[in-house]
Amino acid sequence: MEDFNRKVESKFLLNERGFNQHYLDWEGVNDPIILLHPKRSNCHHWDHMVDCLKLGNRVLSPDLRGHGLSDYPNTGYSVPDLSLDIISFLKKNNVSKCFLIGCATGGNIAIWIAANYPNLVKGIGVLDPGLSVPKKIADEVKRQTIEEHEFDSFNEAKSSMYFQELWSEEIRDHYAKYSFKKTSNGKWKWLYAAEPARRISDSLNNDSVWEISKKVECKTLVLRGESSPVFTQKHMSRLGKNIINSIQVNLPSASHTPAQENPSGLAIE
Repeated sequence: MEDFNRKVESKFLLNERGFNQHYLDWEGVNDPIILLHPKRSNCHHWDHMVDCLKLGNRVLSPDLRGHGLSDYPNTGYSVPDLSLDIISFLKKNNVSKCFLIGCATGGNIAIWIAANYPNLVKGIGVLDPGLSVPKKIADEVKRQTIEEHEFDSFNEAKSSMYFQELWSEEIRDHYAKYSFKKTSNGKWKWLYAAEPARRISDSLNNDSVWEISKKVECKTLVLRGESSPVFTQKHMSRLGKNIINSIQVNLPSASHTPAQENPSGLAIE
C-alpha cells in the first residue's frame, strides 16, 4: 500500500458551544478519521501513529476543551459535554460521516457519540478506555493534578509524564515538547487545566458509558495495551459483549497509551 506523506496544518475554529478549539488537520479524502486524545493530553498524542498510518483518509485531531491550545472554560467537563463539543466540531468541519478513534477518556467519548449519534459514525476504535478505573489509579491521577502540575524545570516536567515506561526516547522528547508551557514565573506547567481534569475523572464514573455501549451498532475495535493496568482483560471482554459488532485485540508492547508505546502496531490494527 502507498506510504502517504501527508501535509498537516494547525488550525483553530470557534466551537459553537462557546470556546475556541485548536486542532490538527492532515490532508486526505473523506470519510475522515477523528482522533480523540485522553484527558490530560492533547492533539499531538497521535502524531507518531498518524505517521505510520497507511490510509488516504483525512485525519482530524482536536484539542478537547481545557486541553492543549484550546480555550479552558470553567464548565463543560462531563463525558456528555465533551462529546457534544465533538459533535459541534464535526459540524464546523462539514463532516457528515466519520471514523472515531479514542484513547482512554477519548474512548469513552467515541462510545457516547456512536451510541447517541449513530448516523455520524461509520466505525469506532476504543483504545484502553476509562471504564471502571481502579480506585488506586484514579486517586493517583487526582494527586498528580494537584501536586505535579507545575515544575521548576523542563526536564523535571518531562520526567513527570504519565505511562511513559514503554515510550521511545524520541516519543518522550516529542510529546514533552507539546505538553508543557513556560509561565511568567519561570516555571513549567502542563498544557491542560488541572481542576477540570479532576471533573472529567469524576464524570467517568458518574456518566458511565457501560450501559450506553450496548446501543453501539457500528463496527468497533476494542483494543487494550496488553500490559495495561487501567483497562483490564475483564473490562475488554465485558465491553466486547456489550458491543455486538466488535472485535477485541490485545496490542503487544503497549500499556495505557498504545499510540505512543506501539504506534506502528496500532496503525496496522
